[in-house]
Amino acid sequence: MAPSRGKTSFLWVLGIAWAVLFALSWISRSPFFRHWELLREGIVAFRPLTQLEMPACGDLGRNSHISELQYWRRLRFTTDELGFRNLEGASWSRFVVVGDSFVVGSGIDDSETIPVVLSRVLGEPVTNYGCVAGLGPLAYLADTRSRELPPGVVVWAPAYRVVEPVPLGTASVKKPCETTERGAPSQNPFSRWIGSWGSVGEEITAWKMLIEERSTLTCLARSMFHEVYWWFAGRPWEIRAIEVDGLPALVLTLEAQGLSAGPEARRLQETVEGIEQFKRSVSARGSRFVFAPIPDVGTIYEDHYPESDRGGLASPPFIELVFRALVSRGVACVDLRPALRESRLPYLYLRDDTHLSPRGAEQVGRALAGAVRTVLASER
Repeated sequence: MAPSRGKTSFLWVLGIAWAVLFALSWISRSPFFRHWELLREGIVAFRPLTQLEMPACGDLGRNSHISELQYWRRLRFTTDELGFRNLEGASWSRFVVVGDSFVVGSGIDDSETIPVVLSRVLGEPVTNYGCVAGLGPLAYLADTRSRELPPGVVVWAPAYRVVEPVPLGTASVKKPCETTERGAPSQNPFSRWIGSWGSVGEEITAWKMLIEERSTLTCLARSMFHEVYWWFAGRPWEIRAIEVDGLPALVLTLEAQGLSAGPEARRLQETVEGIEQFKRSVSARGSRFVFAPIPDVGTIYEDHYPESDRGGLASPPFIELVFRALVSRGVACVDLRPALRESRLPYLYLRDDTHLSPRGAEQVGRALAGAVRTVLASER
């Protein structure tokens, strides 16, 4: 049975619209608003042996489409031979900080990251082992250097909102991580083993992340969605504007930061067991382990949120339960909340971004230095 004229017309319109969007995805400029999007390679690290200096805008400022709350600044981003954010001489050292975008230093300069601050205070190199997808523990254990040249201290510092069950115990962890030769083609060495980790669902998620970050068509569609939502709702999705120190700041909602979810929703038991397992693996290789999660803005500036938002906060906080369980199991933990709350003015986060400002990174780095020195003193 032949399709009706109406259906044929609809298919033609749909086909033409798709072709136009497809063409736009090829000819339009990718919306790289920070080093993260431009240098990302695979789902673990960045393009190796690269130094890029460019103007950068915060992730919330970009997604909000509020030009008045976009703070563009010129930053430098340097990677080592494996695609981690390290300057020459710090690609592997006695101290390694494993983490995600907070450790990488999204939104701040090479000279302002947490590992650089920690290095400055300790007086020796510190390795930045921040990964783009929160797969730091998996990548660290797959790196042959963690076995052959175990650091003295490994600090794991994930953001509060990504403290969740750790993806360990997969076959890919047992495969060695090969170092890229200097001057070799730009290829993420983790691509050899990362494809084998996890289930089909995890692989689909990895492809989804890659498409969302690299496809201009996807970014264009997301930008259009935010524009329409802003027009109708008056604010971007999952973004709030609060006032701190007399100036506005864009922040994620408390719910988006995971501060409203209880222990069951955030899988407390599995999370604690995964962290303890990572600690055991690190210790078995001859390194001391410190767990030092980095608070999101809602943990430090909760009182600046609307009262209607604060009503749904989990009590006690999820991270509090994690600390209690880990300490009872003998895991060294650093609670960064007191140090950040004590010095929370001026504002510790970027006003158009979810991440720490240079001042916030400075406070975290100094607090970690004290914890590392305590760990080292306990060895004597």
